[in-house]
Order: sequence, then C-alpha cells, then structure tokens
Amino acid sequence: MAAVAQGNPGRSADPAPSLNVPAAGIVAAAGIAPAAVTVIVRRPGVGAAELLTAALDRLDLAGLLAGEPGVAILAAAPTDPTDTSSATGVDELLLARLRQALEAAGAGPVEVVTSALLPEQAPAVERGPAELGEGAALQGVALPSAWLEADFRVVVSGATTDPLQGYRGCCVELAGLLPPDCAVDAAEAVTDLLQHLPPHLAIIDATLSSDGCFGSLRAAPRATGTVLAGTSALAVDEVLAGLMGVDPAASPVVAHALTELAVPVPRLVHGPLHPWQGWRPAPPELSAACRRAAAILPTFDRLLQSFAADVPTPDDDPVLREGRRWFAALAANVDDDPLALAGLVGFAESVAFWGQGALAWSTVFDKSRVPRRKVSLGLDLGSFTMADYDAVADYLAPLMALAAAAAPRASGLRWRRHGGGVLFSVERDLDAPYDQFVARVDLGRAIRLMNDYVGGTAVVVARDEQGRVLRQAERNLYLPQPNYLAYSGGDCIDVCKLEILRYSGRESTISWRTVRSPNGTAVHDDGAVTFRAVGDDRTRVSIFGLQEFVLPPFWQAMDLARYPGLYDALTEDAYRRFFSATLDNFEACYEGREVPTGHAVLRDPEPPTARWSRALRLAAGLLTDSGSPASIDPEPEVDEDGFRRVAGRPTPRVELTGPSPSRTRWASVAEELREAVARDLARDPLP
Repeated sequence: MAAVAQGNPGRSADPAPSLNVPAAGIVAAAGIAPAAVTVIVRRPGVGAAELLTAALDRLDLAGLLAGEPGVAILAAAPTDPTDTSSATGVDELLLARLRQALEAAGAGPVEVVTSALLPEQAPAVERGPAELGEGAALQGVALPSAWLEADFRVVVSGATTDPLQGYRGCCVELAGLLPPDCAVDAAEAVTDLLQHLPPHLAIIDATLSSDGCFGSLRAAPRATGTVLAGTSALAVDEVLAGLMGVDPAASPVVAHALTELAVPVPRLVHGPLHPWQGWRPAPPELSAACRRAAAILPTFDRLLQSFAADVPTPDDDPVLREGRRWFAALAANVDDDPLALAGLVGFAESVAFWGQGALAWSTVFDKSRVPRRKVSLGLDLGSFTMADYDAVADYLAPLMALAAAAAPRASGLRWRRHGGGVLFSVERDLDAPYDQFVARVDLGRAIRLMNDYVGGTAVVVARDEQGRVLRQAERNLYLPQPNYLAYSGGDCIDVCKLEILRYSGRESTISWRTVRSPNGTAVHDDGAVTFRAVGDDRTRVSIFGLQEFVLPPFWQAMDLARYPGLYDALTEDAYRRFFSATLDNFEACYEGREVPTGHAVLRDPEPPTARWSRALRLAAGLLTDSGSPASIDPEPEVDEDGFRRVAGRPTPRVELTGPSPSRTRWASVAEELREAVARDLARDPLP
C-alpha cells in the first residue's frame, strides 16, 4: 500500500479519480493484497511536513501500527530546511512530523538510524549479526540493532538521480544499513532486506529533489512538491520512477528485487501520475558505463562518490582535494555539454575495459587474484516439493547411459554432443580406503570442490537419521569455461540446482539438476558425482554431466559447430583440463589440503584517497630529509693565517644487525604503496 501527496500550483485540493493498475477485480481474484498509491494535490507553498500528514492520513497510520510497536526509522542524511540549494537528503521538519505522527498513532519507542552517501561519514551505530537463515547473502552480517529489533520499520529517502543507480529512492536507501566494509553486492543485500527485514512504511521526501547526471552527489535542486508514502518500498519506488519518467528497472537494485521477488506488486493508483516537467534523468549511457567500471574495479564507486560529492574535503587528504578540483572542472557543465558527458562516459568505459583485461588475465594465469562472491540462494524453496528433488536422479539416468556408451578418448574422458550441449563422464581411482575417503570428503560439498568454483551458497532441505544430507538446494558460481572466454566478455557461470544424495554400503552419489541461471549463462549444468569402493584400499571418483553454456556474442558469431574438427579439439582440451583439476581437488581434500579458487573480497571503509595521501606524505618526508641542511657540507672557515678549516663530521655507526634508517623508511614507503594498491584492487597483498 502506498500514498503520494503532491503539491502542484494551479490544482484543486480534491483528489483525482482512481486508476486501478491492475483492475481491482483481477487483484481480488488473484488473492493478492494490492498496494494503494494515492496522489493528493495541494495548494502552493505547502511544505513536506504538511504533505506527509496528508499521505499518512490516507494510509491510516494508526491502522498500520498494531499495539505499541517499537519503531526504527532509516533516514537519509537530513538537509537544512533553510538551505534551498540542498536537495539530496530529507527535510528535518518532515522527520520531526513523522515522529509525532508515529507517537500519536500509538507507536512505542522510536529510534532513528541515519545513513550517509559516503560510508566514512555514516555515524557509528550499535550493530548485531543478522539471523536471516541459510541461503541469505546477509546471514551473519552486522546490521544496526535498532533495525533488527524493531517491530515496525520505516525508511525515509530523498528523490535524486544517481550516476550508478540511475535514481535513488527507498530501496537504494536500504543499502545504508550495511556496514562500510560489507562485501555483499548492494542489489543482493537490498533484496535480502526486502525479503527478511522489510520496511513496513516507505516514505520519499520529493518536495525538493535533485536531478541531472550527479543529482545524488552534487545538488541540482528542482522543486517537485511531492511526498510519497506506502507500505511497499518497491511500489513506492515504482511510482517515483514514473514521476521521474524512467523505467523502474533503471536502478539495478530495484531491477534485481523485481526479478527475485516476482513483482511488480499489484497496486491501486489514486490520482494523477504525470511525470515531473523538466526533469533531467541520469544519462543511461553514463550509468551503464559507471556500473561496468564498478563491477570490475571495486573501488570505482567509492572514488566516484568521493570525487563528485559536494561535501567538505578533509585537510589531511590532498589527493581527494586535487581529485575533486579536477572532477569539478570536468563535471561542471556535464548536463548541458555533450562533449563533457562523452568524456565522462569514455573515462568510465576505459576503466571498465582495462579492468576487464586485468580480470581476464587473472582468470587465465593467476586465479588467486580473482575475487570470490557471496550471494543468496536465488531460489524460492517453497515452490519445490520433495518429489522435485527425487525426480533428479530419474531425469539423469538415461543421460548417464548415453555418456557411458561414448568411446573413451585418449585422456580417458568420454563425451559426445547432445542437442546444443555436451554429455561427458570421467573417473579416477584414488589410493584411499572408501570409509576414510567419505569421512574426509563431504559428498554434499562435491560441487563446491569442482575446479574454478568462486562462490555460492547451499541450503540443506532434508537429512537422514545419521545426519547425512539427503536433499539440498545450491547456487554455484564458476569462472568462465573455458577460462579464455573471459577475454571476449565471458561472464561467471551462475547456476541454481536441486540435489539428491543417495548412500549404500560401498557407494554414494550426489545428483543435481539446474533449475535456474540468474545471469543467463547456462541452459544445462546437470550431473552426478559418485564415490565407489574399489577393493579394500581404493576409491573410484566418477563424474558425469550434461553442460550447455551460453557463449559470448563473439563465439556465437563464430559458430564453431560448422568446424567439427576445431570444435572437437577445443572441447576435448577444455574438459580434460577442467576435470583433471577437479579430480585433483578431490584428492587434495582427502589429504587435508585447501582447494579454494580466488580470494575473499575485503572492503576497506577508509576512502582509497586517504591511503594514497599518507603514502605521498611519507615519500615527501623522505625527500625532505635527504635534502636537509644536516646532509650538506658546512661552509669552510678561514683562520688568521689564511688556512681554510673545514669542520669534520663524525662517521656514522654502521649497524650490521639491521637495515639503515634510510633503507627502512624507503622500504616502508614501498610497503605502504603496495598494500594500498592491493586493497584498492580488492585483493590480498602481493606475496
């Protein structure tokens, strides 16, 4: 349910006729509670607080509050209501009126959590681990205790454009709950919050908004005279996008939530929803380029925010000061100068291009530098029955027979084409007694032991009396296969699977079937892994699969199926390499060795420019020391006899047990710079 109060000169105070989207009869027939969106037209000069009161009256705030719930309000950083040039936050008078309205409606204690656009400016708040259950990307992440413990939650946002998100509303504001060092993608995090810790009331203060390329970072005030309020943050953001004249999916956070939560939510719209006149949306080409750059270089979004934000610069950060001076000159006329916009787009695209090249190089030659990802399960487990899991093995049985009938290749791999994919099987005998092997190698982790696994999550659905996994749902992310596809734009393979595990005395098998690929990279990634006893001291590991991945456009255009010889050679090489490494992983796991690919992403809450400034100050100090008067020979003195006398200098004592002070300080500079660069690339320090 949502309501919109809008101040618009020249219109009457009476609400306009209702518009049902979809029709009320369709909504009722579907058994879905619609979200009501109301536009209330007010007289000129009415402020945000008065419009909020009208919207809350329309929503029946007292009816929303049950009993005397404790309330948590997440609000964008408030703006000074007397400063008409500030338009990126929330009117303080509106927050005060909201408190009064909640207390008058019977709310219990009200706590406010203030978010900030720049993580380093967010106020310190008490946090606790989020207990959202298995499969949630935010499971265990430290969130504000006030939000976790509240019975009734409210999010209050301004209305601005944004170079990365397209536009900022309630959903993007929810990302302000995350700790500054959180490595979970904002879209994944916000979807988790909407699923498990959603706001009960969403409000947007759009009495004074900010538009243009950098509306959220550099105030470009525009009087829009509107306040939106509702019980669905997504519905409110959809209405906001309509008022801005853009697609709701222009924001990646909103787009991801719309996809994962199977919405738009049916809503009843009351009143006019005409777009704001003269509104300048964020150029989609700039948003797309910035998002590509941020996806490759984790610090790009922080740098963009730091350089573009119209806030005071810390005195101890000269790099940030110079960066803002350079950026201000570049962005001063970007909304009116196509060449300036093209320059910004080109800059972001160049960062994305070179960053993609570096990532592709790491994917092929140095996988330890590839970032691992933390994601949610990506499945609604309630939509699957136990029969769906049990059917997986029956689905695979005839396919396994076809793969087993294929002639073995020189590498021992059996494979054949099947439709648009490849059927294959491979096995290896390991010097490991079966009982010891299954005790050390968890069958439920078999997929996560595959080569090039870089993240995912698993949720156990059922166990047997011995605690062994029987049914499981899993999401897996792998590097592009073959790895060299990364050079032509190949994305990580992202697949969600249903799995069934079966055990017998001397054999155990896990079988899986792909039911979804969130990024569309796979049609099939189905298979099975079997552990089988061979004699008393050996275990046979057998892997079977049906794989059909979506190739990048370049390779689709090549259509290698027209060249059977080349196609077979490339397929043979790719599968031989992948499964040889995978079987090595099983053996390593049995021997107690770790087999992870990539590294955990660590986000430093400190701005990268602060680290660069410290390194520069240290280097400047060394240069100053090297040219100090103490290092210059003193002027000679002439005595009464005309002889020139030069004062001697003591020979410095040489410590043989350690490096010289100069060497130590230069080594410190090098180490500081090396660690700064490594952190900025979201990778562990270089060895």
